[in-house]
Amino acid sequence: MTTQRTGSVSQGDALDPDNASWRLGLGTLLQGLNSSMIAVAIGSISLSFPDASAMPWLVSALYFTAAVGSPTFGHLSDLFGAKRIYDIGLAITLMASILGPLSPNIWILILARALLGLGTSAQSPAAIAMVIHLAKTRHTSSSAAVGVISLLGQVSAAIGPLIGGIVIVAFGWHWIFWINIPLIVNAYLWSRKVPSTSAKDFDVSDASTSTRTARRHGMFPSIDPCGIALFCVALIALIYALLGSSTPLAILGLCVSSICFALFYCQERRAPRPFIDFAFISSHPTVTYVYVRTILVNIAFYIVFYGIPQWLESRQGLNAAQAGLLLFPNFLAGVITTRLASSRLTSFTPPQLRRIGSLLLGGSALMSMLLFHFGMHPLILFATFLLGTPSGFNNMGNQLELNRTVRPQQLGQATGMFRTSQFIGAAISTPLVFHILQINSTVSGGDLLMIAIVAVCIIVCMLDLLHHHLQESRHSSVSKKR
Repeated sequence: MTTQRTGSVSQGDALDPDNASWRLGLGTLLQGLNSSMIAVAIGSISLSFPDASAMPWLVSALYFTAAVGSPTFGHLSDLFGAKRIYDIGLAITLMASILGPLSPNIWILILARALLGLGTSAQSPAAIAMVIHLAKTRHTSSSAAVGVISLLGQVSAAIGPLIGGIVIVAFGWHWIFWINIPLIVNAYLWSRKVPSTSAKDFDVSDASTSTRTARRHGMFPSIDPCGIALFCVALIALIYALLGSSTPLAILGLCVSSICFALFYCQERRAPRPFIDFAFISSHPTVTYVYVRTILVNIAFYIVFYGIPQWLESRQGLNAAQAGLLLFPNFLAGVITTRLASSRLTSFTPPQLRRIGSLLLGGSALMSMLLFHFGMHPLILFATFLLGTPSGFNNMGNQLELNRTVRPQQLGQATGMFRTSQFIGAAISTPLVFHILQINSTVSGGDLLMIAIVAVCIIVCMLDLLHHHLQESRHSSVSKKR
């Protein structure tokens, strides 16, 4: 044991956190790439598996498992070492990448997508845990290293539709899975020199078998499997209700979802280490507001992300590569506005950033409706760019509000739930896009998508006003008590 630890330290001495972040970031590329390539693959996949009702599940499956996997793998990284969890994630992703193109039917393909979400959700929390651990051992800052990991995830999501479109046109949709295999092997080879973290709860080397067993059952934080199962069933039932082709099915889905969410709430209130800490959320009303707002703005973002490519392919006659190219400015705008919002933190408060994001959300949708009517590709490019501008301000405004509301020791937990709320928004958007594009109307699909975004914007503005009113009421009541 001592020899192994010495070897691990010597490996750590050979790497600084920034170097390690680039090595580990090659694995975090996989989630952004796989979540975005599917946006331009749905049309091609539907030709192989013509079951239109299953298509939303193809998209949502990844977000279901990612919403559960990210915080769960974060806990497991503490329990068993981050490097081990990172490698397990790569192995699951490899299995999914082989299963996907060999799928005999759409439901096996959906299973492969779910495994992709599970496998790729391990890389980011494990990679961040390793670079933070490495930075602490070298007494340096981990901020730049964590930034590199986040940047690589954003870049892969930005180029995913373009790469996916080119691959689909050249080789077929199966290759959005096959392309993962060399990336997985590359990520594994580059990450081998990065030392792992060790379990935080006890020192394995000097513990007897009985002591290790006792500590494993008595001291390890629970990953709350019962809560996770209830959360999954509740969310799946909700999506089923939103996808319901008839009123009885929708009502059945809503009933099951409501019951499971109620049971989930009761389970989490008494769990020693809950998957979602409702006690924490209820004691921080602003945190609740941030999570709900994050779900809403991500619904709007993914309506664009998944709706526009499908509309361009089915109604405008574009192929996957062309649709991916026209979607690229959307991510570019998000990167630009994120940088702009970050550079103006001294000039704008988080509420001001959110107000700018809300105005851009509604304004860009209305402007895009006008641009879509011309049907010219340069104008569609400009429209997708406009539709990407709200994301930077909304994300920064939400994240900064969260950061300034919770205590530093609670930030990890709060950020994990923030990420889960983003995935929930993405999952809910897919049945909405499905129904919007199925509407037989004289109004074009592109316009209907923009109308949906305007509706979400109105709800976001109402939520912002309600939160502002409640904050003023709390402040006035505190002032009166003084």
